[in-house]
Amino acid sequence: MLPLRVILDPSALAVSRIGENKKEALQYIDALITWDLFKSEPLSILKVSRESLNALFIDDEYLDQKKLSLKLKQCNVYEHSSNDLIQYFYKLTSHLSYLEDDNMRISDYEVKIDSITPAIPENTIGPNLQALFIRTLQRLIVKPDQSEEPQTILAQHIIDSSEINTIYSLNSLDSKPQALHNRFLLARDYQDILKHLDIGQLFHSSLNEETLKIAIQLVFDRYNKSTTPSDEIPPYKIGKKFIDRLNELKVTSTLLESTIISMLDSLLNLNNASEHRLRQGKSGAEQFRKRKNDGALGMRRDITRVYHLHYWQGDKNFIEFAWVSFPHDDMVCPE
Repeated sequence: MLPLRVILDPSALAVSRIGENKKEALQYIDALITWDLFKSEPLSILKVSRESLNALFIDDEYLDQKKLSLKLKQCNVYEHSSNDLIQYFYKLTSHLSYLEDDNMRISDYEVKIDSITPAIPENTIGPNLQALFIRTLQRLIVKPDQSEEPQTILAQHIIDSSEINTIYSLNSLDSKPQALHNRFLLARDYQDILKHLDIGQLFHSSLNEETLKIAIQLVFDRYNKSTTPSDEIPPYKIGKKFIDRLNELKVTSTLLESTIISMLDSLLNLNNASEHRLRQGKSGAEQFRKRKNDGALGMRRDITRVYHLHYWQGDKNFIEFAWVSFPHDDMVCPE
């Protein structure tokens, strides 16, 4: 299980969010594509409330094919099909892991939220969606096990802030009411999510080639300020011993994120002062390394002072990540 969950508040899907112009409509479409990434394998960390569709219906914010087609036409959006986009909406509001399925016995508690900072603006969205937003905060306050609680990011479009602070009173069956404080992370778009993420921690316990590639994509999108999950990363390959080497080293989450950043620097040709040709051995007199089968150059890049990234750089700068070296004089670079 990944140490993160993203709660998708239905305010992020409200049809009024499509707006009245092309820019606003494309932002809404970007959001649909973004939330779908966090719903899909191997992430599968997106949750919604079972009450979401009902709140959207009652507040007349439900997205259907007719509404979407009309909105896209009004906003001069022709690069996206309403039929394709409506599928995203249906996928995001059904067949999900529901927030209410978490092991939270909220009925055993009385949660009264006394204040929210920043305050919820009046008339920004329907009353049922606002009420569901409050109930979601109440549910998140009641946690099944504090020690195992994953990081939670609430994706919404009610409050324009990166976090929300609540003062509340919690009255359980076996305790007296007490004034408490809690902070929740908020996201309105893809970049908000990426700013909150601890990439190393997210993938540390579930590292394989697929999750490593997703981690590289997320770091790339954060650097590139992408509005949706991107496919613009230069092509590369993960060497057959690379993942095993990371697991063998038992890298910390901090070192894993530093490794991923170094991999991205190599792909984007950044921070070149930390990169140099890899020699055959420890001595400065040793020959530079070339791969026998294709002549690719062996390269070495600093991760830290004692950990280094080794990779092969071939034609058109195509990179194959081969090894993480440790200690400093480890010159291994599997072919």
